[in-house]
Amino acid sequence: MYKTVIAVLVALALTSVFSIAQEKRGDVLVIPDGTPEEYVVKEGDTLWDISELFFGDPLTWPRVWKKNEFIADPHWIFPGQTLMFYPKPPPPPAPAPIVIAPAPAPEPVVVEAPVVEVIAEPVPEPVVEIDPNVLRLLQRPRPIFSTISFMKTGYIAKRADVPKTKVVALESGVTATRFDHLTIEARESDNFNVGEYLAIMDVEDEVKHPGSGDDLGHVLRVKAVAKVLSVATTVDCSIIESFDPVSVNDIVTRAHIRKSPDFDAWMKPDSAISGIILARERSIQSIHQNDILYIDAGTNKGVRPGDRFAVYAGGSQSLIGELQAVNVMARETAVLVISIKGEKLAIGDNVKLTARVRLVENSDM
Repeated sequence: MYKTVIAVLVALALTSVFSIAQEKRGDVLVIPDGTPEEYVVKEGDTLWDISELFFGDPLTWPRVWKKNEFIADPHWIFPGQTLMFYPKPPPPPAPAPIVIAPAPAPEPVVVEAPVVEVIAEPVPEPVVEIDPNVLRLLQRPRPIFSTISFMKTGYIAKRADVPKTKVVALESGVTATRFDHLTIEARESDNFNVGEYLAIMDVEDEVKHPGSGDDLGHVLRVKAVAKVLSVATTVDCSIIESFDPVSVNDIVTRAHIRKSPDFDAWMKPDSAISGIILARERSIQSIHQNDILYIDAGTNKGVRPGDRFAVYAGGSQSLIGELQAVNVMARETAVLVISIKGEKLAIGDNVKLTARVRLVENSDM
């Protein structure tokens, strides 16, 4: 009974925080006041950018896609296409015929029109952003990243630094997903406490620096996040968010979940930061929007959460995509793919800082 109550409370508390747009066509799109009825796609536009511009949240792009069923593939939209944000109104019913009997013509009445003095209302001055470093203002402040995106970011670790603690049992059988319970071995060195969050992880690809060839270790991918319910000879946990099914022998470490600060504008970069794509979150053949990548620049180079990077193919100046910093670590940063411009992104592609976020007042970085 205790475990069931805990699972229900966790589900209610996190339903709004951990919801994320899925690639489907059934969600309801909430239209903010002042949104135009339609928008003509321009060169370089993506559904991600358009959703951010008009709705303040790029993750609403599947709902925009739903409104425009002529788009076969949401990753490919073209200049000149017209996107509709409102449902098309039904055609008005045909008016019933009206028969009007002829009436005698009235006698003409001459009325002198009164003289009316028209006083023009003063036109309010438009609000102008005076900061010359602003690249684009948002319609309203929004978080730099979603909690789900932050929870998914793992890290690159040397083999000797891979966590030793493992999952030893699953309540549900072979695999476990959200709301399932699992048991973790209780190692004295871990000293886990009730209420802590733990990341359940898997060891992915080996990482070598594309430039130097240095062995950087392996990508540790987050499969799920669990909350500690009790600690005794073993550690009992409940999964609060699942990205892949959890298995026995998956590795476990503490999860540091961070609340995103809000920002209200994109700013010109105040420093030059460049780097290289080191690795992907998981072993996949191609990279898509919303995938997690890792670049070889972190706090050591001055990267901040929210920093936006352009991606260039190899050593060329051909722009092929954009990334946004989510989890900034000492020597690398986990970034989210926010757009792809036609060519495939790959390990070894160059990245360059193009914009920074402006935090709203009282929003901590």
